[in-house]
Amino acid sequence: MTVTTPSLSISPEKVCFFVVKAREFDVKDVVTNPDSGSNPTDDAMLAVLEDHPDDPTYQELRSFIGALNEDEQIDLVALTWLGRGDGTIDEWDDLRREAARADRSLHPLVSIRTTPARVPSCTMAVSDEVRPPTDEELADWKKKDAHYAKMILKMSGAHALEGEPEFLALERTGSRPTLDANGIIGGFTGDGEKTVIPARATAKVSMRLVPNQHPDTIARLFEEHVKKLAPKTVELKVTRMHGGKPWMTSYDNPFVQAAGRAIERGFGRAPVFTREGGSIPVVSTFQEELGLPSVLFGVGLPDENAHAPNEKLDVANFHGGIISSALLYEEIAKR
Repeated sequence: MTVTTPSLSISPEKVCFFVVKAREFDVKDVVTNPDSGSNPTDDAMLAVLEDHPDDPTYQELRSFIGALNEDEQIDLVALTWLGRGDGTIDEWDDLRREAARADRSLHPLVSIRTTPARVPSCTMAVSDEVRPPTDEELADWKKKDAHYAKMILKMSGAHALEGEPEFLALERTGSRPTLDANGIIGGFTGDGEKTVIPARATAKVSMRLVPNQHPDTIARLFEEHVKKLAPKTVELKVTRMHGGKPWMTSYDNPFVQAAGRAIERGFGRAPVFTREGGSIPVVSTFQEELGLPSVLFGVGLPDENAHAPNEKLDVANFHGGIISSALLYEEIAKR
């Protein structure tokens, strides 16, 4: 069998430089004391091996990737996936197409050392069911994605946005399923130290589902997968608590468009259409039983601590929401 060697935009020298520098992250550990002294002797040289945001190697790699042109960045991401086993050389063109849509910043690249070579079968089965966004949605999201990612990083204080690197941040937020660990308990958690081996551990997880996924199917896939991962010495019990079907109204639905016009009139600015995760299972029931689309639009801001202490609502947005809600009926009547 003859395998055609792809033509690369990035030079071998640049790839080698990246690999050598990225390997320096293999020894990095979590920061144990963010206030340690600048003199290495102040912290027994621990800071040298810790993953500080101002790490010189990190900054050097960040500048290196930023200086690459777009084609070089795409090649580097595709080579990264190829090297970790997420594709074969025969799939090179497909890898490059996915890399063109991916997050090509530093963090997803240097974090490959902890990325499994193959996506588990449970994840593959889950992903196969996901309904992709429309071309119109993707085109709109691409225009806003860089600003959105920057805003989320600023508001959350995170160093980077985790997730599937081949998808936009807006895709990961609204159109991709998630698996979240909401709480983990096990072993000795009090002050001080105890060399105790925990006999029991508990984790609470949740999954944000997207269109075409069914809660019973996803719960079964998850349970089957974690049981495969559990060692034979461990007794595993999975308790299903509750679930709801995902729901979505089409972007071009006339009622959604009417809501967009009402919000623009009420607030003086056109709304940005995005998908959002939430837990309102009755919405899908309304659509299934009544055969009518639901229209949801919120007036809260991301920093209002929804469902948290000191939750608040901007008064101007509250008033704008009242006006927009009234105008919505007028816009619907125009159909």
